[in-house]
Amino acid sequence: DVLISSPTGSGKTLAYIIPIISKLTGFKIRRLRALIVVPTKDLVYQVKTVFSNFANDKLKIGIAVGDVPFQKEQKNIVSTTETLIEGGLSEIDILICTPGRLADHIRQTPNFTLQHLEFIVIDEADRLLNQNYQDWLLLVLDCVEKPFKHETSGLKGSISYFQVENNEEMKEFFEFQDWKVNLPRKLLFSATITHNPEKVDMLHLRDPVFIQTTTNSESEKHSLPTTLKEFMCVVFGHEKPKALLYLLGVQKETRCLCFTNSKESTENLVRFLQFFDFIKVASFTSDRSFKERKKILDDFKFGEIDILVCSDSIARGVDLDDINCVINYDCPSNFKTYVHRSGRTARAGKHGKSISIIASHEVMHFR
Repeated sequence: DVLISSPTGSGKTLAYIIPIISKLTGFKIRRLRALIVVPTKDLVYQVKTVFSNFANDKLKIGIAVGDVPFQKEQKNIVSTTETLIEGGLSEIDILICTPGRLADHIRQTPNFTLQHLEFIVIDEADRLLNQNYQDWLLLVLDCVEKPFKHETSGLKGSISYFQVENNEEMKEFFEFQDWKVNLPRKLLFSATITHNPEKVDMLHLRDPVFIQTTTNSESEKHSLPTTLKEFMCVVFGHEKPKALLYLLGVQKETRCLCFTNSKESTENLVRFLQFFDFIKVASFTSDRSFKERKKILDDFKFGEIDILVCSDSIARGVDLDDINCVINYDCPSNFKTYVHRSGRTARAGKHGKSISIIASHEVMHFR
């Protein structure tokens, strides 16, 4: 099992897509063999697009995000829900999903099984391992580490593979070496991967390898692209709108993402910027429907919008082409948030800027 920490925009998605496609292409029978779990709907569709660009026609990719009726989604991922078939009956080889919808299918979809998995990928792992998301993980681990029966000397019991693997006495008693248990490989990816021993332990990792693409120095614990230039603009709090107008009107910054700390702040800032005809602006927040967010991203992609004012929902994983500049209008609450925001630019070796507009009373916190 592998934990990978690497700067945003460095190719983490391809790092699991390519080996998954390479491994699964050799199978003749369709089974669900790769599970990719991501935190948001937008990221599900983005990952599916990348998969589709590389996968051949023999591999079928499914998604589960909850934007279609549940019964329709069931038909897309299993052949039938009428008759329960041992070993399941999958319509797909690869499933990309959000954790909540995955839990729904595990509990409610007949013939949906994880017993044939070769890979479990947890993208944006630090977020998905937060307390609010842990139920789905326990459910998945329970499915893949299926309890199995063992009878010897009149003893009957049901225990998990992981329990035996980590107990020397139980290994000897149950003749562990003779068991043929095919557990999937777990791959965890994030720009700010967790080092919390408690969270890592609950993943039940086997012979885990930690890969970090930068040095282990404290200053690079959370890594940023080397092609990113960072700037700080210190002003009095009431001057922040003027500073933003200067960047957009005088410095002519275009193709910008402007981050705030709340939905209310986002909407207020958009209303302010809409007073100025030379600024083509829109808001991008998590309370918009998926169709609205997709249209906004398309408009931004084709130049109909110059600046997107965002909440942090877009700061994780979503890949927008050729972002020239990230503006932190509100000071990020912590360095992890700063990394994920700034990582929307300077991706894949391209150059970019991160400009933080900091109120004078926030300077010490920001540094």
